[in-house]
Amino acid sequence: MQAQFCNLAKWLTARSILWWAGLIFVFAFSTDQLSKNWLLTTQAAHERIHITGFMDFILIWNKGISYGLLDLDSASGQLLLSALGLGICAILLVMLWRAQSHLYGGGLALILGGAIGNITDRLLYDGVIDFISLHAGGYYWYIFNLADIWI
Repeated sequence: MQAQFCNLAKWLTARSILWWAGLIFVFAFSTDQLSKNWLLTTQAAHERIHITGFMDFILIWNKGISYGLLDLDSASGQLLLSALGLGICAILLVMLWRAQSHLYGGGLALILGGAIGNITDRLLYDGVIDFISLHAGGYYWYIFNLADIWI
């Protein structure tokens, strides 16, 4: 009888982790895509919007991966990066399926939401929409998006 209860408890915990992760994934993906859609519909490329003394929004297209590495300015290059991203997402989904805690599952869901957000950009626009520019004292950090934050 106790073994059955333990199996039921494990099943309920796993189901709860996946439910929690699903909510976090939807949050991460939707906030990323909504912010990018807002920027696409309101701003021209390279138009700077001053937000604070240390942050601007400026629409740029990233054809590579982090920090503009592997800049592949072709449709086939974007498909290659998308396929690589989807492969990594498949591994993350297996890890999520095996997750033993809500915190770990939530973290994986944030990464998946961000990754799928950037993959969506690549497939729709042949590049990732980046727009958050942080700066201080004349120094600028690379321009990124919410998906990068979630990742």
